[in-house]
Amino acid sequence: MSALIFHGSDLQLGARCLAAYGFSRQNLPRRTNSGAAYGSVVHHSLEALERMRAEGVPFDEAVERSVATFLHYWHPHNIEAITDPVPADGWLPRRSYGELRVRGVETIRAYADLIRFDEHEMLALEFGFVVPIDGTWDEELGEPHMLAGTVDRLLVRRYLRKPTLCIDDWKTQLKEPRYLRHNVQFTGYAYASTKPEFWVGYRGEDGFGPERGEQLFQRFRPAGRRATWIDLHRLKFVDAGWRGPIDYARLAQAVEGLAAVVKTGAYPLSISGDTCQWCDYRAICGGGLPDTDHGNPSKA
Repeated sequence: MSALIFHGSDLQLGARCLAAYGFSRQNLPRRTNSGAAYGSVVHHSLEALERMRAEGVPFDEAVERSVATFLHYWHPHNIEAITDPVPADGWLPRRSYGELRVRGVETIRAYADLIRFDEHEMLALEFGFVVPIDGTWDEELGEPHMLAGTVDRLLVRRYLRKPTLCIDDWKTQLKEPRYLRHNVQFTGYAYASTKPEFWVGYRGEDGFGPERGEQLFQRFRPAGRRATWIDLHRLKFVDAGWRGPIDYARLAQAVEGLAAVVKTGAYPLSISGDTCQWCDYRAICGGGLPDTDHGNPSKA
């Protein structure tokens, strides 16, 4: 038996709907939608742009190559290299193939304008980690639960001339972000960066390796942590605020709550229904999501 590992995405999914989180833990089949598939291809294309930029490729050339990357993988014949293809019933309103093809190109060019003069030191892109979560405990195993995740952009910026470790996350969703200062996924990423395993790697995986990882861990041990939601729908940086010890204690409480849910196996449906229409598990949840007119006597 191994320790429970919670991913940053688990925290977000559990917050939206515990039933969906339960389905994901059971590895049940998912039905993606056009919004999610589009987000995956845009992420891949922006990562390519940032990597080329870090490698010294001229900025405008990197932008054009990133656009070409998006157009290549957004094509139905190539998308499976990045994500699951969109099923026939997965095309959302205002999220058709053609509309998202145009939007993807516009988004990459607008994002390039957004970062063109952004001063920072890039440390890593799509940086994966696994760290123990202080304040949690698995009684059966006698060890803490673990947190895993992937940081889109890990970099250094200066606030009041002091170096700050920054966690940037690309988001393509339509919903306007609110209360990001208390977003637990961002808290998890910030917390992870305070642990040596984040930097040197966990059991030989990820990280920067023993030597460089230890140097970076010591370098950023006293630094502040700050998160940014990069809104790719409205094309702007949205400050998600600083993180500190009180945030990390709340993270541990959230993970302990999820661990209790996992042990009971009780995963209740979302009460609000805010995300049901776009959920990857809508076809199997509660017998399937009913059509809009279901229950209308005039449509029987």
